[in-house]
Amino acid sequence: MIKEKVSIDSDIWSKIPLGPNQVTALSLLFGFFGVLFIFLYKTYAGVSFLFFIFAFFLDAIDGAIARAKKLVTNRGAFIDGVFDRIVDLCIIFALYLIIPRHTYLVNLLFLFTVFISALPSFITAYADHKKAMDKKNATRIPKSLGRPERSLILLMVFLFGIFGFFNYMLYGILIVILMSLWTSAVRFSFVVLN
Repeated sequence: MIKEKVSIDSDIWSKIPLGPNQVTALSLLFGFFGVLFIFLYKTYAGVSFLFFIFAFFLDAIDGAIARAKKLVTNRGAFIDGVFDRIVDLCIIFALYLIIPRHTYLVNLLFLFTVFISALPSFITAYADHKKAMDKKNATRIPKSLGRPERSLILLMVFLFGIFGFFNYMLYGILIVILMSLWTSAVRFSFVVLN
């Protein structure tokens, strides 16, 4: 039964006329449009939000397309990871542009968000680069509270900004920071202890 579902999903993804790297590039393009649109037309934040929805959707399917078309490569995974971080920066910058008052604390909060949101991926990549764990443990590294969950929260924070709930935006950003710190600590511990 499960094999049928996998082949049906594979059939859907294999029919998409773009390759996985092209879909990844489109994700990046939508991320750029999202931040550019909010920069130029702050009053139309909803359009910027849609650009980010498309960016995250495309990022969610590029791997499925690669697997369905048997185009999975290390280079493709590298491109996907780099572009993911850039799209994350785009949405964080767009959120920063939505906030009406930039106090010292808000500036510090967003600067810390940029750094800490990239840390879980860095820990995983650096552990692999330095061969700090064997292949078996590398596949078991904890993925909880990773990019998909963080992306959903950032999109919710964006909605708060669209509707003018700026205090809730800051609470959402704090949640992203705490999630990223937790995930970083769990991954770091996993690498050091295994």
